[in-house]
Amino acid sequence: MLAGLVLFSALSFAQKPDSLPPHPKDSLSVVKKDSTHKPEKKKPEKPDPIKPYKEVIPDSAISKTGLFTIHKVDNNWYFEIPDSLFNRDILVVTRYDKVPGGAGVYAGEIVNQQMVRFVNGPDKNIYLQLKMTIAMADSTNAIYKAVINSNADPYLASLPIKAYGKNHSVVVEVNDLFLGDNPALSFRSSTRKGLSIGGLLKDRSFIQSIHTYPINTEIKTVKTYTSQPAPHQPGQPMRRSRAFDAAGDVGLVTIGFNHSFLLLPKTPMQPRLFDPRVGYFADGYTRYGDDQQRVKDEHFIVRWNLQPKPEDYQNGKTVS
Repeated sequence: MLAGLVLFSALSFAQKPDSLPPHPKDSLSVVKKDSTHKPEKKKPEKPDPIKPYKEVIPDSAISKTGLFTIHKVDNNWYFEIPDSLFNRDILVVTRYDKVPGGAGVYAGEIVNQQMVRFVNGPDKNIYLQLKMTIAMADSTNAIYKAVINSNADPYLASLPIKAYGKNHSVVVEVNDLFLGDNPALSFRSSTRKGLSIGGLLKDRSFIQSIHTYPINTEIKTVKTYTSQPAPHQPGQPMRRSRAFDAAGDVGLVTIGFNHSFLLLPKTPMQPRLFDPRVGYFADGYTRYGDDQQRVKDEHFIVRWNLQPKPEDYQNGKTVS
């Protein structure tokens, strides 16, 4: 009888499902159902820095066509560089346009002269590269690659592409290029030191004008620098400082520059060897070759490619 009661109690307990402990699977399903699922946040895509042409150069832009097509949009200046000008040699000549008095330099004198190229770079940038001529070798010689790899040219500036134009041209903003202290568009280090020129003050510097022509583009800038004349050293003879007078009065100088970008011909001029008996200025480089027993230094005269027009030869006209 006791056994029957125990069995009946066990059966009665089994018939009450609410009193059973929850199944592990049921617990998990309840947790999943009640928990809030947060979707993973996607990283925002970076906006494309290259915009449609009309967004960068609107119809209101003031444009001029020449070596580079020049655009002015509000206070921003843009160069539109055609594909044909990449890797072309361009002579950059910087001259004083306006100078303070007292340092013995005058408007029109050359400040700097360099040869540069616009080259394609990574990350949608155009680089302004300095073209230096220190060593040369014939491209058919085995030593040519070693000479090129041992004379890498520096990059002077990086210009992000803002838009693409027609015929594979690229649009770049040039404010920072001309308002910065770029070594190709400013003083040589020796000139800077000799004139006691300090740091550039961008808030007092601006682009005055840009004009473009078939083979050259002319840029006028006004730049202000800190300037402090070097103090006289005890025991040294008194000499007049080459610093501008304004440097001693207010510690600042404002100078106007004219930068000329001149496209050089695809076929370079025939060089003429320098002879010390003839009064030419000269420049030189080191030439390497496979058949040399020693390295050879060559010097050439510096001259302009001045050629009379064909009509000047007609009717016995004197050509000067």
